[in-house]
Amino acid sequence: MFVGDLVSLLPIIAIVVVFWLFVIAPASRRQKATTQMQSAIAVGDEVVLTSGIFGVVTGVADSHLLVQLAPGVDVKVARSAIGVVVPEDSDGETEPDETDEADDLEPHTDPADGTSAPDTEER
Repeated sequence: MFVGDLVSLLPIIAIVVVFWLFVIAPASRRQKATTQMQSAIAVGDEVVLTSGIFGVVTGVADSHLLVQLAPGVDVKVARSAIGVVVPEDSDGETEPDETDEADDLEPHTDPADGTSAPDTEER
């Protein structure tokens, strides 16, 4: 009788093992890597916040960081708000994204008078 009960539980045990292998273990590894990355941040690192804002770390404390978004614009953010530390290549310059168009952006100009205007579409 005991063997028959064990065999009937085998599919449930297999589902739990597969769920652990494909869901829980990878999520745990990602969380550990993120925590390690966030704890290793130092002054001078270029970071991307989870909101997508780029900045440079100018101050480090236990639970928060001071991030410079632009000259004279420093914000205090939680360590957990850091999504990625931007890697530096061997020349000391950051690698550009394939979709990095920030340097190519120009304000929309009105052809009638040549003034800068917000980029809006008529609907």
